[in-house]
Amino acid sequence: MALDSRQLRVLLLISLAAALPYLNALRGEFLSDDVRFVAQNPFIRSLRNVPSFFVSNESSDYTRDMYRPVRTASFALDYALWGLTPVGYHVTNILIHAANACLLFYLVRAITPSALAALVAACLFAAHPVQTESVAWIASRSDVQFALFFFLSYLTFLSAAGESVPSSRRSWLLVASAACFGLALLTKEMAAPLPLILLLHLMLLRKSSSYSSSYSGVPATDDEYDDECDHKPCCPNGNRPPVGKGDTWLWLRRAARLLWPLFVVLALYLVVRFMVCRQFSHGAEMMPGQTRRLSELPLVLCEVLWRYTAAILVPVNLSTDYLIQFTRITVTWRHVLGLLTALSALVVACWSARRGRVLAFAVAWFFVMLLPVSNILPIKAFFAERFLYVPTIAWPLGLAALLTGAGGPCRKGLLAALLCVLALYASLTAQRNHIWRDGETQCSDAVRKSPSHPHVHRNLGYYYNERGHYARAARSYERAVAAVPNEPVFLHSLAVAYHRLGKTDLAFSVLQTVVKLSPNHFHAHLNLGRLHLDAGRLEEAVRELELAAKLRPDMAEAAFCLGQAYERLGRRSEAVAAYRKSAALDPHNRAAFQAMERLLRREQ
Repeated sequence: MALDSRQLRVLLLISLAAALPYLNALRGEFLSDDVRFVAQNPFIRSLRNVPSFFVSNESSDYTRDMYRPVRTASFALDYALWGLTPVGYHVTNILIHAANACLLFYLVRAITPSALAALVAACLFAAHPVQTESVAWIASRSDVQFALFFFLSYLTFLSAAGESVPSSRRSWLLVASAACFGLALLTKEMAAPLPLILLLHLMLLRKSSSYSSSYSGVPATDDEYDDECDHKPCCPNGNRPPVGKGDTWLWLRRAARLLWPLFVVLALYLVVRFMVCRQFSHGAEMMPGQTRRLSELPLVLCEVLWRYTAAILVPVNLSTDYLIQFTRITVTWRHVLGLLTALSALVVACWSARRGRVLAFAVAWFFVMLLPVSNILPIKAFFAERFLYVPTIAWPLGLAALLTGAGGPCRKGLLAALLCVLALYASLTAQRNHIWRDGETQCSDAVRKSPSHPHVHRNLGYYYNERGHYARAARSYERAVAAVPNEPVFLHSLAVAYHRLGKTDLAFSVLQTVVKLSPNHFHAHLNLGRLHLDAGRLEEAVRELELAAKLRPDMAEAAFCLGQAYERLGRRSEAVAAYRKSAALDPHNRAAFQAMERLLRREQ
C-alpha cells in the first residue's frame, strides 16, 4: 500500500526520534563481545560462509551454546560493506532501530484508534534510554534485529486475521508471518513468546472498539462456520458477528487454525537448536561459589522485576552489569517492591480487562516477553538492560491507551507531559551513549555503579591487560579476588598480570593455588609449565605441559610448549612429534614448522 505525504512525515519524525539521540554512538569502538563476534571472527570475512552459520554455531560463539545465525549473517554483510570500521556496524544498528520504531507505530495504530497516541508511543520507544545497550552495543544487534522480524510477523498476522481477507491471500500471509517468526527466532530466542502474545491479542482485543471495521476477531475461514452462522442475523454493516461471542470452543478452534503455523515453526526451531547446541538455553553462568536453588528463585524474580520496572519508569543510574545474588539471599526493599509491582500489575490488568483491555494487554506483554530471560530455564544473565528492548513496549503502549481514553483538556495536558518526557528521554539516551565510546569508559562506569561486583573489576582488568597496562590490570584483578578469594578464573587472570609485570614468584604462587582449587584448569597448567620452562625446571615443565596437552589435546599452544621442553631435555623424537602435532592443529604456526624442520635436519 502506497504511503501518502502525511504518513511519510510521521515515519520521518519517528525515524528522527530514533536516530538523532544515537548520533554520538557512531564514535564507539568494538567493545567486549564485539571483538569475539566481529573483529576477531574469521568466519564473517566471506559471504560464502553464510550457509554454514545455520548448521553450526562455531562461527559466532566459542562457548558453543548460542545459535543466532541471522545476526552472524548480518555481521558478514556488514564486513563486506564496511570491513572492520565500527561506524558501519553502528549505522546498521541505528537503521534497524528506526525501522522498529516505525513498525511499532503501525502496531500500536492497529490496537488504538488514535494516530497521535501511536506516534507518541513509537517516539517514546525510540528514544527510551534503556534501549542504549541494544542499539549502541554492536554485539547486541540480536535484540534490535529479532524485534524487526518480530514486528513484521505480528503485523502480517494481523493482516491475515482480517475478516475481509480472501482465504488464498490469508494462507500466504500466515506463511509470511511464520517465516518472519522463524527469522526472529534465528536471530534471538527471545522471540519465542510471539504465538502467546498473538493469542493474548486475540483474546483481549478482539472485541475492542478501537479496531477498524476490517478486523473484529478470529475470522471465519471455512464452510463449517458459514453453516453455523446461516441462522444468525447479520450485523448492520453486513459483516459476520464476531466469533467467540456465543461459542468459546468455536473461537478457540479458529484461533488454533490461525496460530498453528507459528507453533510449528517454534517446535522446528527448538529441534534444530538442540541438534546444533545440544541444549535449549545458554546455560547458567553463576557467580563464583553460588548454586541455583529453586526455592530462592521467587525472591530473585522479585528483585529482577523491580529492577526492570525501575529501569523503564525511572531510567537513571543505568549500568552494563548488575550484581544479582542468587544464594544466601536476605530479603531487602527491592524484593518487597518487586512483589508490590507484580501485585499492582495484576490489579491494573484485572481492572482494565473489563474496560478498554489495552492496558491489560500491555501488562501481559511485559510479563510474557520476559519469560525467556526469567531464569526459569537457567541462562547466563539474571538481568540485562538489553532484555528490555521489546518488553519496554508495554510502557508506551499503556500510555497510548491512557492518551486515547483521556478527554479534551486532560488529553492536551497528558500530551504536553509526554512530549517533555520524550525530550528528557532523548537527552538521557545521548548522555548514556558516551559509556559505549571505549572499553575503559564502559568498564569504569560499571565499576562505579557496582563497586562490590567482582565481574566488573575483572572486565576492567581484562581491558587494561589487553592494552598493556599491566599494573592497572593487576589492581583490578586484586579487587575481584578480594571480593571472591577462591575463584580460579579471577586468580588465573591475576597470575597472568603478575607475570607480565615481572613478578614471577607471585605469579607462580597464585597459579599453584589455582590448580589446587581447579585441578583441570588447562591454562593454569599451561602457564605453570611455561614458568618452569623459563626457570630451567625442565622435568616439572614436562609434567605440567603433558597434563595441559591431555586436558586440551586440540590446543596447538600446549603441544608447541611441550615440544620445547622435550627438545631442551634432549628427547628429540618426542619433540618432533609434539611440534608436528602443533603444526597440524595450527597450520599458521610457522615456529612449529621451523622447529620440526630444524630437529629433522639434525637427525640427518
